[in-house]
Amino acid sequence: MNKNFRFYGKYILGILAFGLVSLSFSCTKEDSPSDGREEVAASVKLTNEFVLKYSKAYYLWNDKVSYENKDPRYIEDPFELFDSLIYEELDQWSYLTDDSEAMFNSYEGVETTYGYNLVLGKFSNSEAYFAVVQFVYPDSPAEKAGIKRGDIILKIDGADISDSNYRNLYYSSNIQLQLGEYSAADKTIFLSETKISMSAVKMVIDAVNTYKVIESWGHKVGYICYTDYVPASHAKLAEVCTEFKNAGVTDVVLDLRYNPGGAVASAQYLSSLFVPEHNMLDEDVFLNEIWNEQMTKYWKGEGEELTTRFTKSVMPYNLNLERIYILTTSGTASASESTIVGLSPYMDVITIGGRTHGKYCGAMLLQPLDKNGKVISSIKNWAMSLVVYKFANNDNYTDFKGGLLPDYEVEDDLIGAVYPFGDVNDPHLAKALELITGIKSSPTKVSEDNADVCAFEILKKETRQLNGRRGGYLKKL
Repeated sequence: MNKNFRFYGKYILGILAFGLVSLSFSCTKEDSPSDGREEVAASVKLTNEFVLKYSKAYYLWNDKVSYENKDPRYIEDPFELFDSLIYEELDQWSYLTDDSEAMFNSYEGVETTYGYNLVLGKFSNSEAYFAVVQFVYPDSPAEKAGIKRGDIILKIDGADISDSNYRNLYYSSNIQLQLGEYSAADKTIFLSETKISMSAVKMVIDAVNTYKVIESWGHKVGYICYTDYVPASHAKLAEVCTEFKNAGVTDVVLDLRYNPGGAVASAQYLSSLFVPEHNMLDEDVFLNEIWNEQMTKYWKGEGEELTTRFTKSVMPYNLNLERIYILTTSGTASASESTIVGLSPYMDVITIGGRTHGKYCGAMLLQPLDKNGKVISSIKNWAMSLVVYKFANNDNYTDFKGGLLPDYEVEDDLIGAVYPFGDVNDPHLAKALELITGIKSSPTKVSEDNADVCAFEILKKETRQLNGRRGGYLKKL
């Protein structure tokens, strides 16, 4: 297997080319008489075998779950089988799908989408939901319709947003939104007259959402908002860093507030752009991988180094930084956290914002293969994103289950005074500029406007289900 196709939970492995697991319809030694029970359809049985055998071979926590008394001939629902094989105490991320094509497209940065990322909330005095736009992708239907960061959505197709329809915000083909407005005077959100109709389109997402050079008190600061770790973003990242070098940028603010993760190769590439030049040229260790016992023995037998190193392929674009400022929230996950952790042994990494998500694991997307390593056509629509290893930095730091605490805490307010990415009035960016320049920033209105905002709760579970559409880094909650 080409182990370069490794991912942190958002991207695909493609095909496992080594022969640890293959599937067929032949009976196994463990098969027992049917006891008169009716067997499931052949395709269901084969899907069950796929789930059982691949989980037992590759799952990081395969020693924590039981594979006994699970006969694939009589299990009617592969999803229920998969759920029974998840170590729920630690694993929030592994998942099974019966739409592998859509998943593959999404994991390559190609999505059928409206092009916004949302957080869901519910008002305390009703059962009605609302959504707030965290960001929009460049050149997306949402951007073309005039939707912007901080916009509040109160209705879908003329109806209140609720538990029964909120998924339409991402999964429908066409939608009409009615926006709300926030009144700072009386701290309320009210329904506006603004209605927006959109159709979802298939598009390649632009993960380098915003970048700019900010000149502040004699400092030239490069700002990058990076939303998804996708290999398609590498060329643009190189262009941005070239622009930063030509402009004489000495400090970088990397905005990962809403980045749920992605490809190992992209985390390696991005981090190599910022790490001190000598670490990049020496190809020092970025991350180490810890697999289950069986897979560790396999990799060692194959002579594989369970390590990802900085790559000197970025040499023309490396910024040779001594420190980097990274903006975070609970939506900063997986590959985003690996960037923070992987850079820390080599440079000062100053985090600003909120506690990160706490995903210290890598996953692979697995498809059912026959003994010749070919995808089985009868169940080719099935695939699983399975946690297969945890990562540790060169100081062996891992297992940050509760997330990474920020060095400087700044609340991520999205109701009230909300600023575009790269605006120096954004409290997160303002704090970074204060630390870089030594000049204390003036308080913005955001804290005043939001101090007594109308009572509501953030719906974390529903938000994660929606944003899992971007890559499934949180499918099981």
